[in-house]
Amino acid sequence: LAALGRDRRHEVRLGAIQTLFRALDAHGQSSFDEWLWDAVIWAVIQPLSSHALQERARIFSGSGPMPEDIDSNAQAVASRSGVCVEDPLRLLRKQWDETAATALLGAVKTWAENSQGQRSIWRIGRASQAWAGLWALVARFVVGTGSDALERAKVRTRESVAAAVGCAAVLAESACESECQRLRIAWESWILMTTQISDVPVSAPTDLNQDPEGGSAVVRQENLCALLELGTKIAGFLGQAKALSHSDSLRLLELGRRLLLFVDVPAASSGSSDAVALTKLQKQVLDSVTLAEQAEPALALRELALLAAAPYAIERHASRSEPGSVEEQSALQAVVGRALDAFSSQLARADHLQVAVGPSPGRGMSLTLPTLRALGVAAIDRLGAALCCEAGDAPLLQLLLDGGWQDAVAAMGLHMVWPLTSVDSAGGSARGSEWFVRAVPPGMLRLRDDLGLCAEERAAAVSGALAESWAAVGTALAQSLGMGIGIETAGDEGDAVLLSGSGGVQQIRMLDAVVEASLAYVAPRDLSEKVSPLDECPAETSEYWIQLVRVLERGAQTTSEPV
Repeated sequence: LAALGRDRRHEVRLGAIQTLFRALDAHGQSSFDEWLWDAVIWAVIQPLSSHALQERARIFSGSGPMPEDIDSNAQAVASRSGVCVEDPLRLLRKQWDETAATALLGAVKTWAENSQGQRSIWRIGRASQAWAGLWALVARFVVGTGSDALERAKVRTRESVAAAVGCAAVLAESACESECQRLRIAWESWILMTTQISDVPVSAPTDLNQDPEGGSAVVRQENLCALLELGTKIAGFLGQAKALSHSDSLRLLELGRRLLLFVDVPAASSGSSDAVALTKLQKQVLDSVTLAEQAEPALALRELALLAAAPYAIERHASRSEPGSVEEQSALQAVVGRALDAFSSQLARADHLQVAVGPSPGRGMSLTLPTLRALGVAAIDRLGAALCCEAGDAPLLQLLLDGGWQDAVAAMGLHMVWPLTSVDSAGGSARGSEWFVRAVPPGMLRLRDDLGLCAEERAAAVSGALAESWAAVGTALAQSLGMGIGIETAGDEGDAVLLSGSGGVQQIRMLDAVVEASLAYVAPRDLSEKVSPLDECPAETSEYWIQLVRVLERGAQTTSEPV
């Protein structure tokens, strides 16, 4: 059967491969001992799967097939396959796609279905090497062969990508009972697959992800969803084994971001914009952040702040505005700049596509760029819930030193000043201010207590980071009232942004909460001291107090009652 699985005649080799794996499925678990499994894996399954992929790559290569590769019965086979008879090369490629998919799916199913029990396939000699070999074959089938992205793209088809991702998912199912070393093999293979399939040079041809014959997309949204789901699953297995490292979590988040704005892949036709509701891929990106939060809370919370700022980064990029004014250089816009940096390669690729292809009539940048608005709303909700004082276990000090707390404050300020809405968030436009009130003031007080416990060499760094955070709080307060943020812009005021109902009830609540927290922050820790809170104002709050005084002056000027 293995020999017939190499036959040049498509129907012969396909039938042989199917029969081979049916026989293994029927008799392997009950009849095969470790010695026989050893022979089957190393002498039958591995060579057969490798040959199928090698021959497929040769047929798809630039040199193309040899005359003897063309089946003499092509016309009869083509009529049954529904493929145009006038194109024997297309038929040949379709046949080898099917052969490779059948051989590899049979191999991974055989492994997955026989990986437990006394006759487990894991008992064979060099089992880890065989496991690594299977993952290498799956990765080769997913990304294609070649030294660069352009060469690999030529070998991929819509059918091969879908089949290969399916094979990887089946193989991953047997990973949960594996040792850390084997889980690590699966994880590294996933990183390789995801990196290479999304590694598109900025100046690559616009049809890189298109079938040259059919014109349809090769890699689709459902493939990206399946890939990210697979990576999150393997990362979850590593987490359960206490083997998910900081670099692993970082890589998972980075690749999730890369898939999120993989602009060569057309958006799923769901009938609604991602400004209204989360897409499936965006939900999976948030799920991957939730998983990373279990191992690296500070890293995951900073990622949520980045995703919450992403819609504002997309909008700035689409409008081609450059930071220049005081407002655009504020802490609120600094996090937008970091979001732009995080998506820089994808945005550069989108620009190239936009110039090369041109916008569709009436659609503009939506042709290649999602808005990420619903994602931003969902991210700010998760960020606010994680930082809320009731949770009590958010690693605020580490988050502060990493710059994540400042980003979180700025992101909530963005959503408070320029609110977004989404059907996936019941809070509506007041959501940003709601989380700002619940999370920021208590968090600043917790950080003040942490500052008192810091060693002297660390206290300076914490104090500097707190100064940035208080400045971001003051900026958010000022801009929520439509005020300029520089001292010299005091006379250049805009209209106040009323976040909730007539009279700005939500603004008043926000101001009350922040003012109370700031007074508590500067108050003496020893309540027996008879010192005015403002006599020894901490240096890190100086810029915040300047902004707060201006906010209160603005309120006094616009209030309808005497102050």
